[in-house]
Amino acid sequence: MDILSDQTLEAAKRASLIATALAWFFNNLPIDMFPLQVRPALLLMQRIVPYLGYIATFISWSWGTVKSYDVGECLCILSY
Repeated sequence: MDILSDQTLEAAKRASLIATALAWFFNNLPIDMFPLQVRPALLLMQRIVPYLGYIATFISWSWGTVKSYDVGECLCILSY
């Protein structure tokens, strides 16, 4: 669990950084500069990007819940 926690923490940081960068990018994107065919997709992306933050928060909360049930027993499923 300790190894997974370290990797999960690093992944959560990375996911948060990417979600923030995408949110900034799509919120500051000049839609009028793109062709009419592309604008609906860009508008859709602007609406979807905030949900990335919600998903990242849910994953972080879920991992905290999984860690709370850890009692230190190893099932050793991966050993042959």
